[in-house]
Amino acid sequence: MPASDVTRPSMLHLTLLMLDFTKTPRRHYNAIETLADLQPILTREYFSSGPVTLSFDSMGTFQADHPETASVVYFDPVMDSGLMTLKQVQSRLIQAFLDNDVVSLEELSHVTYNATTHMWESALHMSVIDSNNRTFDATPLLKRFEGFKLGSMQLTQIHLSSRAYIDLYNGTRVTHKEFDKLNQDGYYA
Repeated sequence: MPASDVTRPSMLHLTLLMLDFTKTPRRHYNAIETLADLQPILTREYFSSGPVTLSFDSMGTFQADHPETASVVYFDPVMDSGLMTLKQVQSRLIQAFLDNDVVSLEELSHVTYNATTHMWESALHMSVIDSNNRTFDATPLLKRFEGFKLGSMQLTQIHLSSRAYIDLYNGTRVTHKEFDKLNQDGYYA
């Protein structure tokens, strides 16, 4: 496995929602505006006493029944008050993105709405290896770290990020060199 598949510690993150702005660049601006409008509300309602602490254990892969064909290895967050707070923030953000035409219901196939709790829900995880759809045998890694607890971290920010650079004028993905020539702000995670 190439070293580039392992997530650098400075880039560890939890994805609250996958977004695609390549077909409708206006949604990118809607997302920025929505997040800016929500920031004081989220800060007041969820972060007024400081950052949220999340703990991680249980290394896993999306191919749990067949770890020999893994493409992602992740740690699950522990179900505690920190995770519950983050799930509330996630749900609030998803609803605001729906309300402000950042995302459509059709694009939320991997997210469910719980009518009992009135919350949008999806599996949160922190990827530590992402092979970009190349498969590898994660069995030795899972066995070696069975029972390992990664520890805790503080959630200090929520922001938009992209796995690629986006030309904000036409919504297409561009290479790093092409992006530098565009002289515009971008997001990378």
